[in-house]
Amino acid sequence: MRKNLYLLVAFLLIAVLFTGCSKPVKQTGTLFLTFSIPQGTSEYPALPPHADRALSHDGGQRPIPAGSTTLNVAVYNKTTNWSTKTAIPVDTDQTTATTQVTNIPVGSNYTVEVIPTDSAPTAIAMGRTDGIVVQSGISTSATLTVTKFQALKISCPATVEPLSPLAVSLSLCSPVSLDSADLTNVRASLVDNVDNPTISGSFDLFSATTQSLPAGSWVDWNIEDNVPDVVGTYYLLGVGMKYTQPVTNSLYSLFFLLDTPPAVVVETVETGAITIVVE
Repeated sequence: MRKNLYLLVAFLLIAVLFTGCSKPVKQTGTLFLTFSIPQGTSEYPALPPHADRALSHDGGQRPIPAGSTTLNVAVYNKTTNWSTKTAIPVDTDQTTATTQVTNIPVGSNYTVEVIPTDSAPTAIAMGRTDGIVVQSGISTSATLTVTKFQALKISCPATVEPLSPLAVSLSLCSPVSLDSADLTNVRASLVDNVDNPTISGSFDLFSATTQSLPAGSWVDWNIEDNVPDVVGTYYLLGVGMKYTQPVTNSLYSLFFLLDTPPAVVVETVETGAITIVVE
């Protein structure tokens, strides 16, 4: 009888050990994503080589460059600090793109972010959807629209002297909210040739401050910095900034482009001289 009792206790201990050592099955779900890519009459405007490292120089409106490019797709969760990334090749004529992201831990408050870029990576558009719930064994669908960053000129001097302060004011609108903590290196870019800018023929004015951009709201931004020792006619393309994507920590260069770049003439102003003759 006592032997049987010992055997029963031994079997129970073995069962407890096996149960304690076994890992619970991690529940995951799937996201099926569809991206809408607006069409335009032409392609990416030219940007200075130091900013974009050889983008297409066709000048225009569409939020992805000419030829094949990449949609950078990220799924992340700020609460759990989980993230995954994938890249989708996209051709010029595509109006939509799709992808499927699997093995996402079950949970809520997921964010899907899509940023079309070149290899730099520089982007003039973005799309995002927040608050996505991922359920076990269920494929959740989400649709995003890629929308351009917008910029309007408020004020920009027509002339300025070399090595003197130049202050420009623009109003910026982002299709998604951008937190100031994720933005750095805010600058206004000026080039000597809108269609084919060069490194030697362009310069930046750096902003001393950074502020948040609420989704779909116009925010005024004042930038003042000294002009380098140059002369000639330059064109204000717009405002660029570095964006660190939450959780993934991926770095992108976002550009808010003006539809019509205003001209700024940098020239030395001759001062009148008075000659006094004493006889």
